[in-house]
Amino acid sequence: MDISLELKEVEEVCAGMLRAFYGGEPDLMELVLHDSLAKRGVLTDPDSGKVTLRHAGKPEMVEAARSGLGKIPTDEWSIETTVLDISESMATVRVESAYLVDICQLAKIGGKWKIVNVIWTAWRTPPWFQYDD
Repeated sequence: MDISLELKEVEEVCAGMLRAFYGGEPDLMELVLHDSLAKRGVLTDPDSGKVTLRHAGKPEMVEAARSGLGKIPTDEWSIETTVLDISESMATVRVESAYLVDICQLAKIGGKWKIVNVIWTAWRTPPWFQYDD
């Protein structure tokens, strides 16, 4: 295992998820996510203080990219990845971006890294976001 190559690949996959969301690129979103993706957001409504857990799978994420839900100008993306752990078949990566912090878990399946789990939160309120359940 060439660790420097693996690190670069997992960082690219995770950054790809945010580039797909912020750039409205459904084909890229499709490429980086595993079919069994579970993405959960921990959200606190700033008005009520209510904490909720929101769930999305791969179809919802691809549709979000297709619809341009999170689309913002490229110069606002600010995507930074940090690999927290990596082995031959799994990795954990923290991704900080314009509005979100994502903790991604990846699996290497068939020689390709795919995001299988994500827990996320908004560190500031995105312009497209609504807190209602």
